Amino acid sequence: TYLLVLNLIGYSLLFKGFLKIKNAKYQELDFLLGYFFVAILALLLNFFFPLKFFAKINFILGLIIFVYFLFKKKISFSFLIKVFFVTFFLVFISYDNSILYDSRLYHLQTIKYHPDYKVIFGISNLEPRLGMNSIWHLIISFYDIKINKINFYYFFNHTIYIFTFSILLSNKTIENNKIFLCISLIYLLVYSIFHPNGDGTILNSLGSPEVDIVSMFFYLLTFFIFLDNNNFKVSINYKYIILAISVVLGVTVKLNNISLILIVIYFLWFNKNLLFSKINIVFAFFILLWILKSIIGSGCFIFPISQLCF
Repeated sequence: TYLLVLNLIGYSLLFKGFLKIKNAKYQELDFLLGYFFVAILALLLNFFFPLKFFAKINFILGLIIFVYFLFKKKISFSFLIKVFFVTFFLVFISYDNSILYDSRLYHLQTIKYHPDYKVIFGISNLEPRLGMNSIWHLIISFYDIKINKINFYYFFNHTIYIFTFSILLSNKTIENNKIFLCISLIYLLVYSIFHPNGDGTILNSLGSPEVDIVSMFFYLLTFFIFLDNNNFKVSINYKYIILAISVVLGVTVKLNNISLILIVIYFLWFNKNLLFSKINIVFAFFILLWILKSIIGSGCFIFPISQLCF
């Protein structure tokens, strides 16, 4: 699990370099850049190849990039130690979790097609659930690596918990956005403590490749970023990039988050110069690829909205 985190940190800094963001060092929200970079790569490759051909390369390359930036002193050792202890805590409390019923029923069935096949025409005709076009399942499939019969994608959901909880351990001053995130995560922990079933339905999901809790984290992170008026003063462009990535991933992970688009619209209304930012071309390209994948797999622009189907 910790190696997956380091892999994503490596890709985060690589993508940050591509975007020429001023502060080249790793910051607490840069992991969103890593998720987005991997999502673009997996989405693009899956149109032409099964992802299993690239899974090991993707994993090793991300770690090599991480080591490179570590030697370049772009990553704080204190941050890595903090992340390690958060990882240990989450793995410890979830080591005996069983796979959720929904994951056994259709999440795993959805995921298995991405590593073994390129995008399949009309796959929703085999089973309607296979038409669900969650970008998270595609990202997970990009880590289809087995060691001693244990697949990495069972641990991938840990990463977003780890990055989010690590934000609370940062040394920055306590702002309204951190209070908001803290209250949200405390509720999660209290709910888990008092829930009669194991660690509660939220923490019980650790170890399962589900998307419901993941989409919830993107929802929380979007508001966390939006409410932050202090740490982004140096670069409003960086705030927009991080905010927009959180929204784009949140919506493409699960359509329930569609309302998050209003936050981006509101932000752009007061920062109209960002409408012409080059990053919007990347966002448009990503969304077009995601919609095209949906059309090929289900005949719908956005599955399962019947009004958007041919």
